[in-house]
Amino acid sequence: MKIAVITRSLIFSGGGERQAIQFSIELLKLGHEVTLYTTKHDSKGCFPDDVKKITLKTLAFEQKSLFPASLKRLPLVGDFFHMYAENRLAKRVALMIDSDTEVLNPNDSWGTHVALYFKKRNPRAVSVLMLNDLYTARWSLFDDPLFGGRKSLLKWPLYFLKDFFERTLFFHNLDSVVVLNNRTVGLVSHYMKKESVIVRSGVDLNHFSYRQRSPLQKDKPIRLFCHGIFYIHRRYEDAIEALQILVREGYDATLTISGDYESRDIFRAYYDRLAKLVEVHALSSRVTFSGLVSESELLELYNQADIFVSPAHLQTWGIAVFEAAASGLPTIISRTIGAAEVLEDRVNTMMVNPAKPNEIAEAVQSLVESPLLYDTIAKEANRFVRNNVSWRRYAEHMLAIFKKTYERKNA
Repeated sequence: MKIAVITRSLIFSGGGERQAIQFSIELLKLGHEVTLYTTKHDSKGCFPDDVKKITLKTLAFEQKSLFPASLKRLPLVGDFFHMYAENRLAKRVALMIDSDTEVLNPNDSWGTHVALYFKKRNPRAVSVLMLNDLYTARWSLFDDPLFGGRKSLLKWPLYFLKDFFERTLFFHNLDSVVVLNNRTVGLVSHYMKKESVIVRSGVDLNHFSYRQRSPLQKDKPIRLFCHGIFYIHRRYEDAIEALQILVREGYDATLTISGDYESRDIFRAYYDRLAKLVEVHALSSRVTFSGLVSESELLELYNQADIFVSPAHLQTWGIAVFEAAASGLPTIISRTIGAAEVLEDRVNTMMVNPAKPNEIAEAVQSLVESPLLYDTIAKEANRFVRNNVSWRRYAEHMLAIFKKTYERKNA
């Protein structure tokens, strides 16, 4: 099949970016013709080695805005100009896509705009959305009380109209929708009035190899590790608070957090909050912020760690959890991330409630006090990942949906 994978940008080394790139690589291995389309690409910041393995097309230049910056900052008016600008970009990317492309695979909501404009010229093509995260005017994970609460009810009529526009014009044009977890199935049904199916993301099993760990001891160094771009839903503050509890109770524990915190203002602001928290708790000698790391450096961080912690709230999947498991690390994860839908508490992971640092600390203590539990969770998680989570498996499931969707439309 001739397939176009579409994503808004490839600037960061995040889970969504890794998924789009690895999926493209697997499609090529399976003999399909695939091109990854995006508006812009940072050749150094977004998986530079993997991008070399695929055909990537980006816009040749940034189109200048037709409107003055002062108008964009106005309430409501700025939203309109932003939507207009994003649509212009979508139309330009749609014109880049080869006319004989059979399947469009947007990897975000913006990509549904590209799909609509391409299919107006090429009606036989099908569009299958991989919706990593759902952001609508009426719902976003950042509306959750842990991230600040709901938006003003006074704006809800406008939010409803905006969602209605997105739903009727773009989402209803899609031929199939794929999501990563059960929660998103419900959200897509409620807000976008669209059915969706679940396909779990993958991991590179050859890249992340299993390493046997020795049992932990309370008076010996215990190295905790978190990884991911510095979005606030990571809730790294919970890992820092858990570290304080462990140190107070006599554990020789340290915490390393890797991930980009410099590319955007919101990343930097979150990092500054965390840095202040570390200072308040006098943990500067025990907490390391590694920043953006290369693939080889990430492998080394997994290999050096004793326990991987993912305290995120409402994260749709959690690729790093499975990378850690493939590397032989026992994991502690929040019950509200997508990975918790497929893993089992105290069987192949340790689960905690979100925003509960004390539970993270207790989970670490359990792994230290029981060498059998530590070893069992590491081995069972690795077994689960190698039997159930891979990019080949992800690609095959997506291809089955592509073929079924295409045959149904063009029968």
